[in-house]
Amino acid sequence: MDIRSIMNLLIYYCALGLAALAALAAVFFAGWLIYKKAFHGSKKLSVKYLALAAVSFMYLFIAGCAVFADREGYQESVQALFQSYRHAWYYWRSSEWMNIILNILLFVPFGFLLPFWHKRLDKIYIAVPAGFLLTLSVEVVQYLFRLGVFEWDDVFNNTIGAFLGFCAFRFVQGVARRRRAGAVLAYLVPFIAVAASFGGVFIAYDAQPYGNLQLSYYEPHSMKNVTVTVDELSQPAYEAYVYRETPSTLEDARKLAYRLFDASGFKADPSTEFYDDGRYRLETSDGGVTFSMNTEDGSYDFEETAYFWMDSTLRPSTPLEPREVKALLENYGVYLPESCVSGVDEGHMYSFYIDEISGGYYYRGRLYCYIDEFGRIVGINNEVVRLKAVASEDIISVWDAVESIRNGGYTEYMMPDSYELKIKSCTLSHSDDSKGFYQPVYVFECSVISDSGTEEETILVPALA
Repeated sequence: MDIRSIMNLLIYYCALGLAALAALAAVFFAGWLIYKKAFHGSKKLSVKYLALAAVSFMYLFIAGCAVFADREGYQESVQALFQSYRHAWYYWRSSEWMNIILNILLFVPFGFLLPFWHKRLDKIYIAVPAGFLLTLSVEVVQYLFRLGVFEWDDVFNNTIGAFLGFCAFRFVQGVARRRRAGAVLAYLVPFIAVAASFGGVFIAYDAQPYGNLQLSYYEPHSMKNVTVTVDELSQPAYEAYVYRETPSTLEDARKLAYRLFDASGFKADPSTEFYDDGRYRLETSDGGVTFSMNTEDGSYDFEETAYFWMDSTLRPSTPLEPREVKALLENYGVYLPESCVSGVDEGHMYSFYIDEISGGYYYRGRLYCYIDEFGRIVGINNEVVRLKAVASEDIISVWDAVESIRNGGYTEYMMPDSYELKIKSCTLSHSDDSKGFYQPVYVFECSVISDSGTEEETILVPALA
């Protein structure tokens, strides 16, 4: 969820909160009038506590919506401490870091508002444990009623937020009472420490020559009931290239688009040309045929849109040989290497997987071609990326990678409780990281042997030394 979506949601929750507050205020003041008129009540309303109650209600309402709204159908699950931090690090998505930071900020108002209610609550050993117990209760409710998973990171982040909120209260209190500057400024140290911690993580990430591999993220698991056996393996190499995608220019996209339109017999309308933030698009005047390209990696789509709106059961089957499809693609100026692996789905969709080094570039990915009953190409989806070597790096030995597997350094997908992991072969490949580089990885083809049978499994291990 991006900033704009978060702000729109916050505005929506605020509007609902104000409506609920207005209704609650109406009921309260109606009851107050009855108390004053019918029962001749002598107590007076405190403007301070009315304002505090209104602000506290709004905070709890918005926080409650953020925590419980639109949440159902979750499976019972408990996530370990710092799991979300590890996931955010290896996947490196701004949305995940934002979620962590927002979870901290969510309880800052709690720690700030609580001491205003009574002077006995103006103690750090009360405010912070109170925040901890509240967030723990929220996680338990989410777990029991399947409104979310139980995340220890949420408890950790919310408790930090409550602590920061209490420090903010003490800072404001110190300024209002004109206490010594040094003592007041000391309450800003936790804010600086938290900001420095996140800043340190971002600086460390930027300082890395390459990004993080998603396959490095896995849940720790015990190897107590796992036996790892290895067939004879050989060392593929001791060095390997790191690659990076080579972007296409706007002129590259334009030339390719017009070439495909000319080959298909359709006329592109120049007035439909659009380019923004690496995205290029061109259409026919009626929008019946479109070309779109991501110039950052060179992937593109060329399709007759009406064909893809058709119900899949009505699409004709066109059994062609892969060589015939290649010949049709060559008429469009699309040439595929002999080594590519082909496949067909539903008769009309042909796929070609390419993993080849040619002319100083590494080509990798899939190209999909759609053909109608008349043998015409009606769609090309090219996901093949062109990679250029940027560095040659030392890699760990294949036996070091095997040792990583023996220590549980891989992701388990629905594995049995007890099994033999038989490593049969190993090859060297590449996997994209969070900075757009393609790093070398070992690919182990394995058999998972258990009482229920034998299944094949592929395990990837980072290879950079």
